[in-house]
Amino acid sequence: MEDDFSNLANLFVASNSLHSSLSPRAVTRRLKEVLEQLVGGELFGVYLVADEGQRLAPITTTGLAARDLGTEDLLAGPVGEVARTGVARIDDDGDPSQGTRERPAAVFPLQIDDKVVGVVAIFKCFAQKTRFSTVDFELFKLLGQHAAAALMSSGLYARAERKLPGPEAFTELHH
Repeated sequence: MEDDFSNLANLFVASNSLHSSLSPRAVTRRLKEVLEQLVGGELFGVYLVADEGQRLAPITTTGLAARDLGTEDLLAGPVGEVARTGVARIDDDGDPSQGTRERPAAVFPLQIDDKVVGVVAIFKCFAQKTRFSTVDFELFKLLGQHAAAALMSSGLYARAERKLPGPEAFTELHH
């Protein structure tokens, strides 16, 4: 019971932290923290879908050298497949600490409704993370939805020159 409560608290903290800012930089930083601290990601990248699915634009990476950021080869592999289909690919039988760029430990979509807006690719986890747990799978689902919404909201807010919408933006909802 104590483990369940702790796991639930971690999911709550992860969700809450993503939505606690409208700054794209802060949302991205918090997403990196969740991927490192709660998932145990050592090498990972967060990519947004660009050019109507023809390109993946890296918005943040950890542990990857600049030469490894190229996304053409990613589009042809599991990362691109998840970006096209919206179906997560998680190596739940393998050891996530042995994942590679070609064979990532976990790739899951960033989705809003049914639209894939990005992908999180966890290429390799820290050595102590030898298996994904049920909580990890739930965290992937939560991050796929909440990180997508937080990133898109913060991007729109930045584009609107940091102005919040007024009540008139919501008047149609009343009817």
